Amino acid sequence: MRSFRLVDIVATSFTIFLFIALASIAKADHWESRDSQDRVCKEDRKYKNYKNIWSQKKIKTELVPSETREFDLTFKAPKNLKTASLVASKKIDPFIEINPSEFNNIRRGEEINFTVKITAPTNYLDEKLKGKIWLERKKKRIGNKLPIKAYISGISEYEGDSTTNLSFNYPNYGRTTEVISLNKTIGHEVIVIRIELPNSTFLTDEIYIDVIDNTEGLDTWFITNIDPDGLLVGINKYVRQNLANGLDAYIVQPEIETPDEYLMNYGLLSAAYVTSPTADKIIVINIPEDSGTVATSEQTQISAFMLNFLSSFNFN
Repeated sequence: MRSFRLVDIVATSFTIFLFIALASIAKADHWESRDSQDRVCKEDRKYKNYKNIWSQKKIKTELVPSETREFDLTFKAPKNLKTASLVASKKIDPFIEINPSEFNNIRRGEEINFTVKITAPTNYLDEKLKGKIWLERKKKRIGNKLPIKAYISGISEYEGDSTTNLSFNYPNYGRTTEVISLNKTIGHEVIVIRIELPNSTFLTDEIYIDVIDNTEGLDTWFITNIDPDGLLVGINKYVRQNLANGLDAYIVQPEIETPDEYLMNYGLLSAAYVTSPTADKIIVINIPEDSGTVATSEQTQISAFMLNFLSSFNFN
């Protein structure tokens, strides 16, 4: 019969104790790790389900192609955040600019100001540009999403006539439109764009286009007929631009005040002056003060609209 020495018994007991201790430590680490993961998941769910972090429920606007509009917004941080960023859904990402979009060391409850700039794409006709922006950290969303919806008004085409050979595109804002020609005389034609008023069947004059025969270049004609005293060019009331279609134009800057001396001597200003490719015609653009859509737009919107509108001009 085998006898057990005391030293063997002690060694065996120690081995069993060490095994049990290591197993307990491993189990504790497992549950601690699991608890940590659970806490992270709960935090993420807390961020995701946070009711509302935005200063407004949504952004909704109407734009004409190539027009840009900027919105001032605020979000309220639901928790202390070392880093966070604002991102947009894929569909609208190419057309919006968020500034700033990256943030550091935000405290819980802190209100953060930022801007969202939306630029209407030129290839959207009678479409709604829809998407969302949200706050995230480490690719995980924080709080709710902010919906964005921009209605891009449609484009109508005027194919011109045998007198002027001028064709162009113009926004119809999703409404009924017509283009008519008035006061046809030798060397002068007036084209009127009429657009249906919102929530009405009545068409109102939106844009007047005077096509005038010319024997001078644009600069000489402008100085002779519009700014003989140099009052407008001297304050950059008109900016000379070479348009995307190759035409040259003087475009009014609405934000710059017209000198009283000019108004007394010459009257109100036109929105733009454009020359044909051969400089044999001058096109004068006027927007009636009582027009239903264009004249009621903000100054920056009118400038963006005018640049886009004039760039569509084509002489066949």
